Amino acid sequence: MATIAVLGTLDTKGVVHQYLSDCIKRRGHRTILVDIGLRGTPQIRPDFAREEVLLRAGRPLGALHEERSRAAAVMSESLGQLLLQLFLGGGLDGLVTAGGMCAGRIVGNALGMLPFGLPSVLVSHLSGEKLGLKRVFKDMVLVPSLLEPDSLNRVVRPALIRAAGAVCGMVEFGAAGAAKTDRPLVVASQFGQLDSGVSRSYGLLQDAGMDVHPFTGKGLGGRLMDAVVGGRFANGVLDFCLSDVADAVVGGAFPAAPDRMGATARTGVPCVVVPGGTDVVHLRGDSIPKSFVGRHFLDAGDGLVMMRTSPQECVRIGEWIATKVNACIGPATVCLPLRGVSEYSVPGQAFHDPEADRALFDGVRQKLRTGVRLQQVKATIEDAPFAMACAEALLENIAQRDQDHSLIRRVEVFKLASETLLSEASRMLERLFIEAGAFVQQQGVEADGFYLLLQGRAEILRNGERVTQVGPGAVFGENSLMFGVPDAESVRAQEPCELLLLRHGSFERLLDRHPDLEERLAAIIQARLRRS
Repeated sequence: MATIAVLGTLDTKGVVHQYLSDCIKRRGHRTILVDIGLRGTPQIRPDFAREEVLLRAGRPLGALHEERSRAAAVMSESLGQLLLQLFLGGGLDGLVTAGGMCAGRIVGNALGMLPFGLPSVLVSHLSGEKLGLKRVFKDMVLVPSLLEPDSLNRVVRPALIRAAGAVCGMVEFGAAGAAKTDRPLVVASQFGQLDSGVSRSYGLLQDAGMDVHPFTGKGLGGRLMDAVVGGRFANGVLDFCLSDVADAVVGGAFPAAPDRMGATARTGVPCVVVPGGTDVVHLRGDSIPKSFVGRHFLDAGDGLVMMRTSPQECVRIGEWIATKVNACIGPATVCLPLRGVSEYSVPGQAFHDPEADRALFDGVRQKLRTGVRLQQVKATIEDAPFAMACAEALLENIAQRDQDHSLIRRVEVFKLASETLLSEASRMLERLFIEAGAFVQQQGVEADGFYLLLQGRAEILRNGERVTQVGPGAVFGENSLMFGVPDAESVRAQEPCELLLLRHGSFERLLDRHPDLEERLAAIIQARLRRS
């Protein structure tokens, strides 16, 4: 039996969604009715009222009283977070909805937070283009209805039956099980003048057991890659070409979307970012802005020209890149090819401009936060040493992510946590070094948080007497973190030790942002109370 979410504006289409739910139940599946209405009183009783949808996302109830388009955006984001929580907790196998412009866009945008491949069906009298489904790069199936599905009649009812059958058929045939292959997947951006450089990295990653899928194109490729990353298919991201970023910052013909790299940041997937192709802005030859007259151009064919980015523009591009990378909750590295970011800007070529390159690199360096690795390679972006540095950095980040997640899962409350939550917790960990003989925690004192022992050995003491010895992988302070009680034992380093610490304040922030974590903690507390 699968669990299928039935999403609808229940103030105007409650009867329709009740019918959809009943059709699904007759096929033997469970449904969850979710109200995504913005104003009126629901016609039927939902499993998730609109107020609970907002609360699950940490939104105030008054958010729906704002102007309608803004309220719809809030509902869409909140719905996405609720559905993601249900999916990651194993409580969502598919979803179905019926409606017009408002409901279609709320659900369509919410799908941006869910994996590509999750069975999703929409009944509507509007086209997918009108509803903006192409814009969100999601695989929602559209079941056409000649009439708006806001009542039950001989036109609408058959469309609802087809929609219920479609979503049931997809979950029954395992469409939600996508995203598992024998080999990990790395996605990469590339474009024209960077193909040979990034291809060298592909070979090294493939030798390490990875499948690599490149995304090419002017602007569109970056959005498609972000959609795959957002669907949690990727184990790593090699963002080698950011020419669309240069177009976005300067005003070119193929700009990156505002949320470019956002999926990489939010999901915590390990990444390596390279400012490849940012020496070039693409412009249409018949409509070059007057402000660019007199700049350095090259003919790119197909009615396009390439313009060399100036030092001032390069600073802004570098800062844009650093700001995006700073938001990453997973392991991230920026690799800088100090002798040229494309074949056009290497020494001897038309766009060679050392001052502009320095400005680009300075923009990255000055804005990059602590914790993001920065590798500077004295090579061009096309050289084998640079490709090797990028591939090795990505493999190191993937290994670090796997190690961090494995360690955090040792703590009971994190055992069932999603990869995104683990990545967020990983970023909050502090690395500590303790000398031999120093106490990590003291009996009778509430610990700073929980500790993970990475290197060295420590002894556990109770009332000054040794209870046992522990080595790498041991966890301390878990009870203090979860229950806020003093520790019953002391921990003292027997030799120099390296530890990771998640402080109380960081744990509280995780609880605020992840209601499923708070629910897990409550379940652990209840289980322990029953045992005692």
